[in-house]
Amino acid sequence: MDDVRAYEASDSLSGAQKVALRLHDAFLVHPGHVSPALRAEALAHFTAPQLVELALKFYFWSSNRPTVALGTLAADAPHDPNRLTSFHYDDEGRYIVHSST
Repeated sequence: MDDVRAYEASDSLSGAQKVALRLHDAFLVHPGHVSPALRAEALAHFTAPQLVELALKFYFWSSNRPTVALGTLAADAPHDPNRLTSFHYDDEGRYIVHSST
């Protein structure tokens, strides 16, 4: 998790992983614009179909942003408001929360 938060400085993430995270940042901050330099980096690491898949995953996993921002869905409450919650997605894309015990 620390590597993802400071991904540009990470020694353990690959170039492709860092580019994917840069694309995700661009998607979140200014989705209508990807710089020519980032586009070139992305195309150096991913095929066009892979980039479409990444974009669709970005969209899918952020589709709850309005309900989170407005606080209208109780299911979007934090698991534990006093700490970060560790989780992963399994091979089928299911959200798996790691136990705190």
